[in-house]
Amino acid sequence: MITKTVLIERFGSAAALARVAGCSKQAVHQWRERVPVERAVEIERATNGEFSVHDLRPDIFGPAPDTCDEQQQDARTVQRPAPGAQREDRDQAPAGEQRRGAA
Repeated sequence: MITKTVLIERFGSAAALARVAGCSKQAVHQWRERVPVERAVEIERATNGEFSVHDLRPDIFGPAPDTCDEQQQDARTVQRPAPGAQREDRDQAPAGEQRRGAA
């Protein structure tokens, strides 16, 4: 989560952040570390997505879609043999047994 302090450092002052967020510098000083939801939307618009609502308020907007997709993809990824490849255990019968169709 990107905090108010990080944004003030990035923009140089609370007044500069206030201009970007569309509010007064007094309002910025009243924020806790989390950026208010309405201001997060304004900051995303003003920065052309450099600071997304997902980065500013993941508790409300969730993780960024590309991050979410990567996490879901990682969870679904299973090591599977290439098509046409045979697994070793299919080629060999358990000890003491013959493979079906083997003479």
